[in-house]
This record gives sequence, structure tokens and C-alpha cells, in this order.
Amino acid sequence: MPQWIETINLDILRLCTNNMRIGFDLRVLSTGRVTGVEEYTLQLAKHLVPEDANNLYTFYYNAATRKLDPYFDNREVVATTHPNRLQNFSAKILGVPFLDEITKSDLFFSPHFLLTPLKRAPRILMVHDLSFLRFPQFFSLRQHVWLRWMNVERQIKHADHIITPSQCTKDDVVNLLHVPEKRVSTIYHGINPIFSASYRDEEIEQFKAIHKLPESFILYLGTIEPRKNITTLIHAAELVFQKHDTISLVLAGNLGWLFEQCLEAIARSPYHNRIKLIQVSSEDRPKLYQAARVFVYPSFFEGFGFQPLEAQYSQTPVVASNRASLPEILGESALLVDPYNRLDIAEAISVALTEEKTRNRLIRLGKENAVQFNWNSAVAHYRNCFALFN
Repeated sequence: MPQWIETINLDILRLCTNNMRIGFDLRVLSTGRVTGVEEYTLQLAKHLVPEDANNLYTFYYNAATRKLDPYFDNREVVATTHPNRLQNFSAKILGVPFLDEITKSDLFFSPHFLLTPLKRAPRILMVHDLSFLRFPQFFSLRQHVWLRWMNVERQIKHADHIITPSQCTKDDVVNLLHVPEKRVSTIYHGINPIFSASYRDEEIEQFKAIHKLPESFILYLGTIEPRKNITTLIHAAELVFQKHDTISLVLAGNLGWLFEQCLEAIARSPYHNRIKLIQVSSEDRPKLYQAARVFVYPSFFEGFGFQPLEAQYSQTPVVASNRASLPEILGESALLVDPYNRLDIAEAISVALTEEKTRNRLIRLGKENAVQFNWNSAVAHYRNCFALFN
């Protein structure tokens, strides 16, 4: 089980008596998508303000039509309606507008790689992962153009301080981009406590009926894209199907880049009628996890990995990749597998499905692991990090 990485002395908080005004960039929420970055940004914003009586927060948001979560109705928000392309062009070419002046902030926090012109305020930048450097083949030409236009590597190198969600990502920032280690702090994300909700059997059965889900199924939840290794999961599931007549595979998530590869693998499978592709709302995810027999996450690369922890919080056994941050985040609370080996994945799924002693151990250790990742602990470390600039 991971331990919180203490990179800054918590006593600093007690020495800081002057309030800071901290600008918090919410522009990433304007897309309407709900991936790990958006989930992280929303949950951090919701937990940070109530827990921090020492600082004032001004949120910055830019969108022509999409409204913010109702939570921000009673918060201090500076909202603009510029076309994002125009604002990015202005930031890139002209170096304006200065977001610290717009938000009147002493410190500016960026939860993602968006161009952020600042006049005086120092900037703290969250770096979720460097998968675009580790696995460039998993990114489309359009994504590579966006990363180059945003000049992400320069943003990282010039940020006053960097936060990463895992030691794995911190190591990449230090080793790949040669950022001094003292400028990088690791703070693990929290997990939304809604995943600890317990539903009655009839509620789960009703949920499965509404979504036309099979009675017993293996679950993957996440973006449908090559980096998530869906095709190998499908081939591993086929091996499981040969031994287990009543199990199915449910793939839940938004369609990403090259999702057609996944659709082709399903169409070619001799078990295509036992593979179901669905989309679910954020509100329905807790029920989906609890309805599943096993959650499988064979991703090639993750900077953190919300979904395995959400599944553990929901008391569903987890099988996950043994690459990047996942061993750090999950430890012995999940069955870790080689993402390139379908036999390894299939064997672990079968064990998690049928061996009751192992299932019970994974459920118990999984819940113990997941509850460590809470936003109250995370927020304390963010405040500690912000205090460096007071």
C-alpha cells in the first residue's frame, strides 16, 4: 500500500498567517468530457475551498455556452466567453490575457497543460503523466499537434512548482525532462466517496435490466482507445469464455482515438454476442462497478488510475496492468498482470472469478487500499505546497 510522500514540512502551514488569493484554472471542464483529468479537477476544487480557511480562491473559466457544475454558483468565479481557439492564439502569440491579473491572484494553479500567461504570480502545474513521451504511438497526429502548440515540455520546465499524482510520474518529470527533484511534489489523488455506497440486490438487478447488462460480467471502464489495451483484453476474455459459459465482457466508456480497432476486434470475435459496449453516466458508475464480478484494467500506461481504485472502493476484485503507476497505487490489493500477455490476463481473471478465497482477499485488501486515497488528506498536502509561495 502506498505511503503519502512527504516532500514539504507540514509545519510551514503554521508559520503562514497571511492569506493568499489563489487562482484556480477550470477551463479543462469546458469540454464536457469526464475523463480522469476532469474528475480530478472537479473533485479537488470541491474539496479544497471548504478545507482551506487560510487562503482565498478565485476560479477562472472560459466557455461560450457550457455552464459550470452548480457547486460553483456560490464561489468566486471569473468567467469569460472567448472562443478557446482565439484565446489560445492570443496566449501563444501575444502572451495575453494575464490570468493572474484577471483573477487578482498571488499564486496560480493549473490542473492541466493549457496556455497560461501570467504577469507576476508564480505557477503550480499538475502533470498527470508523460505518456505522450513514453508512448507517442498511442497519440493521434491531432493530439501531437496540440501538445506541440501548447509547448507542454516548456510549460513543465518553466513552472515554479510541479505536482504529480504518483512517484512514477515524478520520476518521469525528473528523468525525462531534467526538472530538479526539489521542484516536484507527489500528492496522490482522492477517490470520490460515492463509490462506497452500498446498493440492495434489487437495485443492482434493476440497474442491469435498464442497461440490458448480462447477469454475470467482467468490466472495463475507461476511454476506448489503444493505450488502454482493449484489444488484448478482448482476446483474453475469449480464453475465459472457453472455460466459463455464463460470463460476459462489458466495455464501458467514451469512444476515443482509433476506437474502430476495438469495434473490429469485437466483430471478429467468435464470442461477439458476449461482449457488450456501453456508455454510462457518472452517477451510474458506482452501480456498474458493484454489478460486475471482476474489474479489469490492462492499460499500458497510467499516471495514476482512478478506475481500479473506484472499483476497489465498490468492493469489486481488480485485475490490473503491472506497468507504470499501477503497481505503486495498487500494491498487493489487486492481481497485477503483464498487459502484453493475454494468457496472463485470462488466468488472473479466472482466478478472480472462481477462487472464493482469493476473491475475498482482493475485496478486503482492495477496500483497505482505496480508503487511503481521500481528498481530505490530498487537500492538506496541496495547502502545504501552496504555502511555499506565501
